[in-house]
Amino acid sequence: AYRLEIADYDSATLSSTRHELRVFVERPLNDDWALVFDASRRHSHYDAADYGVERRTDFGLAVTRTLSARWRLVARYAHTQNQADLPDYDYRGNRFSAGVEATL
Repeated sequence: AYRLEIADYDSATLSSTRHELRVFVERPLNDDWALVFDASRRHSHYDAADYGVERRTDFGLAVTRTLSARWRLVARYAHTQNQADLPDYDYRGNRFSAGVEATL
C-alpha cells in the first residue's frame, strides 16, 4: 500500500507531507495457525524549517491461532526506528504484545 498525507495547518510545526509504503503478508501454517509479517517505511517533511525530515521504519512479526470463526489469539513483536533531524524525535523501540481479536 502507498499513502500520501498532506497536513496543512496554520502552524508550520504541525504541517507536514508524509509518504508511506506498507507491506502486509499473512501465511497460513495449517487450519489454526498463521504467520503474519508487516513492514512500512514513512518519510515525513515538515513545513517548519527547523523541524526537518523524519524517516520511520517499522517491522512486525506475529503468530496467530484461530479460536473460532470470529475469534483468534495474536502474539506480535514489532521494531520501530525513527531517524529524525531533531534529536528529540530520533529513537528506536521494541514492542511485544499478545491478545485476543474479534472480527465483526
